[in-house]
Formats: sequence, C-alpha cells, structure tokens
Amino acid sequence: MKITTFLFTASVLLLMPLAASAQMYTGPGTGMTPYFEPHRFGWVHEGSLAVAGLTGEGREDYTGGGGGYYSGLFRLQPSLALGVHVAGGYINLGDGTTGDTSTLNYQLVAGEGRVYIPAGMIDFWGSIVIGGGRMDETVSTSYVSQEVRSGAVVGFGAGGSFFITPNVSIGAHLRMYRMFPSEDEAVAESDVGSSTDYVGLWWTVGVNAALHY
Repeated sequence: MKITTFLFTASVLLLMPLAASAQMYTGPGTGMTPYFEPHRFGWVHEGSLAVAGLTGEGREDYTGGGGGYYSGLFRLQPSLALGVHVAGGYINLGDGTTGDTSTLNYQLVAGEGRVYIPAGMIDFWGSIVIGGGRMDETVSTSYVSQEVRSGAVVGFGAGGSFFITPNVSIGAHLRMYRMFPSEDEAVAESDVGSSTDYVGLWWTVGVNAALHY
C-alpha cells in the first residue's frame, strides 16, 4: 500500500469515530475525577504527517505527495488558540505518455488562529493561517529546469482530536493553502501539461498528535 493511500485512509478512519463519539457523549462517567479531564488551557504542540495534492488542472497529472506540519499554539481559553504554523512537503506530477515529470517542493511559515469546539474527550476545530511561503518546481524533460516562486500564503483547515490522556491527543485533519506569488515572478505552462498558474492552491489530508500542557 502506498504511503499516500495509507495516510488518507487513516485520516478518514480517525475522523469518522470522532464524529460518532461526539454525538454519543453524555458527560463524564460515574466517579470520573478532574485528573481525567482534557487539558484545554495553555500550550499546544501539534505535529502531523499528511498526503498532499493539487486542485484544478494540476490534479490530472498528480502522482503523489506529502509533508510534515507543526503548529505551536497558546490556548487562551477552551475555544480559542493563537500561534504559529510551519509546513513543508512535496507534490509530484507526471505525464504517463511522455515520461516527463515535475516536482513541487513547498515551505511556509504563518500565524495561525484556531477555534475549538470541545465535546467531552474530543475537540473539533477550524483554523485560518496567514503568512509567507516558497515553492520550488523542478521539471524533468529532455533536460532539468527549476523555477522558484515565493509570496503570501493564506490557508484554512478543519479537524478533530481525541484525548487519549489529559495531555495527549491524536486525530486527523484537512487543510488547504493558496499562494499568491510576487508579481515579478513569471508563471507559464509546465512541460507536463499542467497549468502552473494553479500550483499555488494545494490540499493536505493527514493524521496528527498533540501535547497539551
């Protein structure tokens, strides 16, 4: 099984039980002490692994991709957190007819605002990120060429996490990002037949784990 297929399947399998559990939750069980209550104030360090891909015309030549992500947040109250978001990864494109390939490597650093919906031992959340990023495209045809883009990045995400202990949670998420390259950076048709004026919009689906303290 490919890693992209595995991560996508794992994300779906995690999100479905989270939603079902939230609907069935009726409160702490008999005899539950405060020591079992999720920690919903203070620092949150969240890391995740995800598959990544493109929307628009780029998806026609998509062959795989993924990356790693980190959010360092301070939870001001159970429903609100602010902090930073860092991401890096790659997206592969390929033309099965010509054998031409293209690899997009992306990095971004942004501020993140996140709204939580607590539901017992589960947190559902939505977030917005605003910052800057860079995307390097390496095209391999009869020769290798490289193009670099940088600019502002805006993104949003949604997910859910289950507290396996009061200070540790695991879950799954969906994020989408859009890059707005600097005006002086040219955008052209790529050699693999995908419109590179759309490579600034990409999605990620993955699993995450977080430490709360």
